Amino acid sequence: MEKVFWECPDFSLSQTLECGQCFRYEKKEDDCYTVISGQKVITLRQVGDSIVFYGDEDIPFWKGFFDGERNYNEIKQRLKENDPIMAEAISFAPGIRILKQEFFEMLMSFIISQNNHIPRIRGLIQRLSQEYGTPLEEGFYSFPTPQQLCDVTEEAYRGLGCGFRGRYLEDAVKKVLSGDFETDKLETLSTEELRQRLMSICGV
Repeated sequence: MEKVFWECPDFSLSQTLECGQCFRYEKKEDDCYTVISGQKVITLRQVGDSIVFYGDEDIPFWKGFFDGERNYNEIKQRLKENDPIMAEAISFAPGIRILKQEFFEMLMSFIISQNNHIPRIRGLIQRLSQEYGTPLEEGFYSFPTPQQLCDVTEEAYRGLGCGFRGRYLEDAVKKVLSGDFETDKLETLSTEELRQRLMSICGV
């Protein structure tokens, strides 16, 4: 049942989900998408400039996930005026928004994405979630937390098909569990400090 219409100009649901910045979604035959983030699952569809949410879900969370309060038209105009490469990219896919994904899931997903293609990345993340995550509704699983992955070895990651990335994934979990990658701490760092902190993880 349709619950909420969210008016969101300068936004394409398909371009945003399918551009390669996230991997935990399923497209259905009626152009609906089911998206998983953390412990949450939502089904939604675009109708013109509106996003239709199905079900009694945490709508404010999902509006935040899609960066819904930011004025992308203003940003795009500024980029087009100052950067010809960005102007070409914006013209090609004007509806992309930058998702506000949970740090650990994003870190692990992009380690998995190295030298890989989207269907295989999605398959690896799905297997990792099914093996170590928490069951959610409709047969979906949450992405596992660092605590759920604390004892997973490089060999176990390789057994799921992660290959050489297994060493990087094991290291990433250990570094995150050390406490040096808490979101509130990362947000206080300068860009260069943050870059150096992230690059202390093997494979970043």
